[in-house]
Amino acid sequence: MFGGAGADFDALLAFRKNMISIFPFTLFILIFGPVPEELAWRGYALNELEKRLDPFTASIILGIYWAVWHLPLFFIDGSYQHSLGVGTLQSWLFILDKLPNTFLMTWIFNKTDRSTIAAILFHFMMNFTGELMDLSLNTEVMYIGFLWLLVALILIVEKNSWFRAYADHKNI
Repeated sequence: MFGGAGADFDALLAFRKNMISIFPFTLFILIFGPVPEELAWRGYALNELEKRLDPFTASIILGIYWAVWHLPLFFIDGSYQHSLGVGTLQSWLFILDKLPNTFLMTWIFNKTDRSTIAAILFHFMMNFTGELMDLSLNTEVMYIGFLWLLVALILIVEKNSWFRAYADHKNI
C-alpha cells in the first residue's frame, strides 16, 4: 500500500523442500502457545471475569494480563520475543496487538457458545501465520490498525449483545 515489501515468505517457502516437516512445526506451534494459554485465558479467566464484568471490561483486563504474560519471554534467549529485542518498535507492536486480539477472541469465544476450541484455533492461526510470514514494520502497523478497526466495528455492531451476554452469563 505504501511501497516496499509487505511480507517475507521465506519461512513458508522453506517447507517446500521438506513438506513433511510442517507437521512437527504445526504441532509445536499448537502445543506451546494456543492450547495452554487458551485453556487459561478463555477457558478459565474469561469465564471468571465475565461472572463479574461485561465482556468489554473483561477483555481489557485479560488483554493487559496477556501482554504482561509475554514480557519475560523477551529475556529468554531463543524465544521469538527475544529475537524482537527489548524496547524495539517490533517488541512494542507485539505487545500492542494483544489487546485487540483479546477483544476478538472474547467475541469469538462468546459467539461460539464459549468454545475454548474456537479460541485455541484462532490463537493457533495467529501464531502459525505469524511464524510463516515476516511482516515489514509498515505492514505490522497497518495490521494492528486493521485489528483495532475490526474491534471498533464489532463493538458498534455487538454493543447491546455484549452487555446482554454479561447479564445472561451472570444469571447462570
